[in-house]
Amino acid sequence: MTHLRKLRRAGAAAFTLIELLVVIAIIATLTAIVIPTLGQALRAARAVNSLSNLRQWNMAMQMYTTANDELLPWDGVDSVAASIGTRDWWANVLPPYMDSAPYSELVASGQVPVPPARTIFTDPAARIPAGAPYQDGPVKFFFCYVPNSKLNSSLPSNSRISLHSIPKPSLTVFMVEMRTHPDELPASHPFYTKSLNRAKADWQRFANRHKQGGHLAFLDGHAQHHTTEKVMTKVGNDYNQADLIWNPFGAAQ
Repeated sequence: MTHLRKLRRAGAAAFTLIELLVVIAIIATLTAIVIPTLGQALRAARAVNSLSNLRQWNMAMQMYTTANDELLPWDGVDSVAASIGTRDWWANVLPPYMDSAPYSELVASGQVPVPPARTIFTDPAARIPAGAPYQDGPVKFFFCYVPNSKLNSSLPSNSRISLHSIPKPSLTVFMVEMRTHPDELPASHPFYTKSLNRAKADWQRFANRHKQGGHLAFLDGHAQHHTTEKVMTKVGNDYNQADLIWNPFGAAQ
């Protein structure tokens, strides 16, 4: 009887081990299925958040133009340090419409937002490059969303454009989701080396982190996803397209 009991115990132990191996195999299989799905869901959620940010910028722009005789906020000059002290600079005047402090106040308090912070200035999916936040003289800054630098390109420096003057606002870019890391593009791409320490931009610095593209906000108030290939397509010597306009008064070059 003792020998028989030992055999039964050994059999039971062996059976339990087989069950354990089967369970481990099932868990491994489910993990292989679930993890990519969770990754896709996370990427989709971040893309939705980024699109929502641009829609908020659009709503702020519309409220601002309504209160300011249809004038758009000043897009600034290339130097952030030279722009940040101006009240009507876009990053100062629009955030209060979204219950956020003007950018000049954030900088002064040392609270420059960078990803993955969830703010109206940052995309949580964006990669932070070395040296961020950027430094321009005494000013530190970092942006994921910036105005279209070609919108005012036909006007004198420091001027502000009227929304009424735009021929096709539903097709004209207001704000750009910008690349934050060079490696969003392949190293062989002609725009790979473009500097990203900017507070305004055009197609050359457009994002490539959401479904092979990014998001654009338009002057009629809508925002949508575009692929990087679409945005960076040139028609002859002009980056304006039939359904995507950068410079509303001339060629976008």
